[in-house]
Amino acid sequence: MKLKNKDNAVVVGMGYVGFPLACILGRSGYSVTGIDVNEERILLINSGKLPFVYYEKGIKELFSQSKLKATKDYKVCLEAKLIIIAVQTPVNESSHQPEYRFLKSALKSVGTNLRKGSLVIIESTIAPGTTEKVVVPVLEEYSKLTAGKDFWIAHCPERISANETLVKLQKMPRVIGGHTPQAGEMACDVYKKFVKNHIDSVDALTAEVIKTAENTYRDVQIAFANQLEDICHLYGVDFWKIRDLINKMPERNLHRAGPGVGGHCIPKDPWLLISGVDRTRSGLVRMARKINQRRPQILFDRLKLLLLKKNIPLKKAKIALLGVSYFPKIDDIRNSPTLEFAKILDKENIKYRMHDPDVKLYQTDLAGIVEWADAVSVMTGQAAYRDLPKNLLKRKIVLDPRHTL
Repeated sequence: MKLKNKDNAVVVGMGYVGFPLACILGRSGYSVTGIDVNEERILLINSGKLPFVYYEKGIKELFSQSKLKATKDYKVCLEAKLIIIAVQTPVNESSHQPEYRFLKSALKSVGTNLRKGSLVIIESTIAPGTTEKVVVPVLEEYSKLTAGKDFWIAHCPERISANETLVKLQKMPRVIGGHTPQAGEMACDVYKKFVKNHIDSVDALTAEVIKTAENTYRDVQIAFANQLEDICHLYGVDFWKIRDLINKMPERNLHRAGPGVGGHCIPKDPWLLISGVDRTRSGLVRMARKINQRRPQILFDRLKLLLLKKNIPLKKAKIALLGVSYFPKIDDIRNSPTLEFAKILDKENIKYRMHDPDVKLYQTDLAGIVEWADAVSVMTGQAAYRDLPKNLLKRKIVLDPRHTL
């Protein structure tokens, strides 16, 4: 069975993934309704206003073409043949095990309003085994229907990156994991309408592993770069020069070092990948997480030494943190290394101010903050910081973990 372009579709979760995906589906011909618990977000969408700050081209036009509407009422699922779930899937801060309260809540509500013949696609990133152990049983329990017979389930994890959501949703190759082969075929037909690249059909478990492994690979690579940068610092050599020369060798791609790893995905997905694996069989992944999480503390330790060298008492020091978002030209501060750095400063009772040209709360006077500070740390590679006048930084302690300056 193939879904038709004019069929009703529902996207659960109007976040950084669900909202643009819903717009793309709307432009593809589906009659799309978004579901969200955030009433302000619903109001903005229904008023024709973007729910987030977007810097990428085309999002406004796409939104207006999509005719997207939003609600918090799951009854719209009763009329939908396609339901895509794109809700957050955090991990517990202490146990690092998946917390599926948002996913389970969405599944229960969808299941209660699920019609026969519908296709449910999980776009959220989930731990290996979640489709079989969580998605199928919850939907079957609340719908009183049988997966693979009365309705179909597939997992198509998003592959996006900050500030390139539309490009990545439409031009990146996609992996679709069907709970059954027929479900996989149906989901492939949906994504073929707007994905201009390879679409590979696998089973659901394979798709779950692929997605979590992608981001784990990147986390491990960044951890090596961060640890090598620290080793270079201890030796007194230039990490960035070493990186350039290493990368002249074929088959070498040493990542950039930085103040840590932010965003919603990379700090979380490695824990999802190894959630069902013994500690003794996942040591490298765990160590990479530990290295990246420790970066703000390492940078603070360096800052402390530099302040002491300049005879500036810690309790009297004034620090400027430049860049709060985890990536340039976005307003997303989830898991921001800057905020982790700020927690350390708070603990030490050290004064600081933060600036970010793209985050509304921190769009303050950049020159004024720099002039006020004894030390400046450039935490995000914003163009505004590259263009800082040199005289502003004169006689300042400067940390530049992203090599922005």
